[in-house]
Amino acid sequence: MQRRNIHKHEYLIFSFRISHFCLRHTYGELSEEVEDDIKGLCAGVENFGNFFGQNCFLGASGTLLIVSTLTEQGVNVMKDGNPVPVDVLGIAMWSIPIAIVSVILGIIYFVIYDRKLEKALGGK
Repeated sequence: MQRRNIHKHEYLIFSFRISHFCLRHTYGELSEEVEDDIKGLCAGVENFGNFFGQNCFLGASGTLLIVSTLTEQGVNVMKDGNPVPVDVLGIAMWSIPIAIVSVILGIIYFVIYDRKLEKALGGK
């Protein structure tokens, strides 16, 4: 059996299909406007995780790009009063609070949207 890679657009379609099924089960038929909102939210979820959380991984391209750019520019960080070159671990550690805040804001955003949807469509 040949293994197949799932591309980003396929993941978003899969995520939308699951969301769409759950919403149709809960609220019945959905308008085109609500379906478009759900498509946008599915893409937004991916952005929360990828854009804000990717730098927590030491080998992520974004982390390596940050370190190489700052090193090339000669930027150092101060540690105990001494300049120290920027390193991958430091960037990843400083990315953790940003990822945590991103998760919290994402949860708040999606709970607010869920309540808005509940009010607009009502349950079965």
